[in-house]
Amino acid sequence: MVAGVGITLAFALTAGPWMALMFERYGNPLFPYFNDVFRSPWADPEQNLHPIARVPRPLPENVLEPLAGDAPAPPLRPTR
Repeated sequence: MVAGVGITLAFALTAGPWMALMFERYGNPLFPYFNDVFRSPWADPEQNLHPIARVPRPLPENVLEPLAGDAPAPPLRPTR
């Protein structure tokens, strides 16, 4: 419990002023992330910067993808 309070206090002291400034200027304390939640007029609505969209795929999927054969082979020499 003490560790949780310490982490929360450290986060509030370090990130709090920056998040307050971002909220004041852009209406989003995490700008430009989570704009689908805060709807800041400053961010591009077509751009998806949600951190969940950046989750890496599982390791077996990354390892087996090149062996699937549906990806085009890279050229042997540079094209002109």
